Amino acid sequence: SQTVDKLVTAFGYPSELYDFKFDWRYMMRGLIIDKARGNVVKVDRHKYVKVAYHGFRCLSSDERNAAYNLSAVRDDCEEPAYGMIDTLFSLAEAYLFMQLVELVDKSPGKLPNFTGYAGMYRDVRAAVDLCHRDGSLKRHVAADPSKYIHDDPHLESMLQMYKRSGRKLFLATNSLWDYTNVVMNYLCG
Repeated sequence: SQTVDKLVTAFGYPSELYDFKFDWRYMMRGLIIDKARGNVVKVDRHKYVKVAYHGFRCLSSDERNAAYNLSAVRDDCEEPAYGMIDTLFSLAEAYLFMQLVELVDKSPGKLPNFTGYAGMYRDVRAAVDLCHRDGSLKRHVAADPSKYIHDDPHLESMLQMYKRSGRKLFLATNSLWDYTNVVMNYLCG
């Protein structure tokens, strides 16, 4: 991935990160990264942490409750101490963070400049931002959309149904035309 390449080349992370694979089925929007503890959590509307993972290890109820749910005042689970997994881009970012938590916990010496999970999260965010700034992320997706975009076989028929029913459709995006054109042509032909 482009983000992994930036972590290795610009931030000095070990080259074994190139062996990391992303499993898109593992992540979902609405999760929250606890930057300080290296956890990914699912929180309800009352700020009760229902599920927590440290790397890919599910915390036991006792561990989860001790960390999040037993204090009289709960964490607000907001920036800057927490990171929101609220976009499709952030799914891969969070998964990479979990992989790095696993790596640093199993082999602390692998990351010579490790200053804590929050620093590692900052590095991941900075690497993602570099990918957006230099255009490498979109260039790779545009070059091989089928590798990165999961096709929905019902998308085109759903859009046609809306059009036939008289609804007006528009696409709101913050991407430039060249990238949007490639993605939409891939999705809708």
